Amino acid sequence: MIAKKVKPHPNDTYGKLADYIAAAKEKGEKLHSLWMEEFNAGTEIEDLDLAILEAHATQKLNNRVKGTKTYHLMISFREEDRIPDPDELKEIEREFAKALGFEEHQRVVGCHQNTNNFHMHVAYNRIHPETLRAHSPEWDFYKLAEVCEKLELNYDLSPDHNKEKEMSLDDEKEKDNAKAKDKEAHTWEESFDSYVKRHKVDIRKDLKAAEGWQSFHEAMDQYDIRFKPRGAGLIIEDAKGKHRVKASALGREFSKKALEDKFGPYQAYKKHHDQAQKKKAGKSRKKDSYKPRPITKHPKTQKYWKRYIGAKNGKQALVTKAFKNFKEFLQYEALDDPLAMAIIQYQKKMADAVFSPIEKLGKKSTKQR
Repeated sequence: MIAKKVKPHPNDTYGKLADYIAAAKEKGEKLHSLWMEEFNAGTEIEDLDLAILEAHATQKLNNRVKGTKTYHLMISFREEDRIPDPDELKEIEREFAKALGFEEHQRVVGCHQNTNNFHMHVAYNRIHPETLRAHSPEWDFYKLAEVCEKLELNYDLSPDHNKEKEMSLDDEKEKDNAKAKDKEAHTWEESFDSYVKRHKVDIRKDLKAAEGWQSFHEAMDQYDIRFKPRGAGLIIEDAKGKHRVKASALGREFSKKALEDKFGPYQAYKKHHDQAQKKKAGKSRKKDSYKPRPITKHPKTQKYWKRYIGAKNGKQALVTKAFKNFKEFLQYEALDDPLAMAIIQYQKKMADAVFSPIEKLGKKSTKQR
């Protein structure tokens, strides 16, 4: 069994996707079954047109969301597996809806059957029909993999180990890098991903020196981070559990398989281990811990950073405390402070120096075509 989020086409609407699910337009396909959940319009195929109108009306009531308001899930079964009966298919979809956080959301579900395989499409309306809040599942790749493994056991289905389920570490790292850089570009604050990578050289040395899971966990105390299982792999969390990245951000040697090949089956961190020796030493082994840091390199950055942190933590004016990040704070200060404006301009020049050559190269290659 494979479950994956299908990337939406920019021009797609909820209605277009629902019509596709109901029509099974691809050559050789035929509609096996169709039903709907959480619609007032009804649950059967004859209610589809009204359900689409209801979904569009719900989506229009939320004007804050940019981009698609629909989540398209496809679930594929192996050719040799039996086709689950109608009640089982509904239970299978509900398991995915629950894992993704869509169990109270409107959805059209259709199963397609052809000569190669049997598969299910689900069109989830991301806008909740009552709260009108948009829902975006986090870590959905791992959640889908967990549900697949559970259902494969419950319904005696064949496990599938193809490339869809085992997304390459390189692809995952590229996505994580993009998210981290995007966050830094919008906040001008160091991301947890960058913090972890800043210590990558030392962490690799610690990995080589570690004699087992507990030894490795204790070494990670220096950076106030934890390696923990998540889905089929491992994540790295800060000690408070507020920030996380995939362990693969540090390289293939930190994958769950690589670490278990080195240390044996995963063992959770035992906090009491070696505590007596630490107390005897009379000092903490921590070298660093993740906390907000500015990424701006202007010499006067620290003056404004201290003011920003003081405003966030102290009893400053509400307008100052309302800023979500350092970039917003600097932009406000720059309204009547030339030095703050100088820091902003300096940061923009630094960003241009990094990205401009790449953008120019892209424009040049476009002209050549």
